[in-house]
Amino acid sequence: MPPLPRPTRVFGALALGWMALILWLSTRTGGQLRGWLTWLPPYITDLSPGHIALFGVLALWVGLALLPLRLSRPYLWAWVLVAAFGALDEWVQHGVPGRSLSLADWLFDASGAALALYLLYRYRRAKATSRPKPL
Repeated sequence: MPPLPRPTRVFGALALGWMALILWLSTRTGGQLRGWLTWLPPYITDLSPGHIALFGVLALWVGLALLPLRLSRPYLWAWVLVAAFGALDEWVQHGVPGRSLSLADWLFDASGAALALYLLYRYRRAKATSRPKPL
């Protein structure tokens, strides 16, 4: 089996580290999280933007790790992996005092991943079409 391309190893390591951070945050109680996030504006009470941002960044790392592998539909695979991890994350939270398993949170996780992957796709497509043509 040939070694994985360097970008896959680098972005894969970033994704694994980010997943560890998400799981660590998931094992904190609701009170602990609210205590750390007092700098947030008062209109953000349900932490939904946090789900979108955390899983959006994870989707970027996973997507960038999968692209060099030349898989069929790498963006879809990245979304499936991140959405599955989001479901695992919600299940982990189910056992933490003051936290619960929430379909709405999972939808925010999956939506953040989809948005980030769409933006990555559009960026890469625009970059590929804007290259100057050789003479």
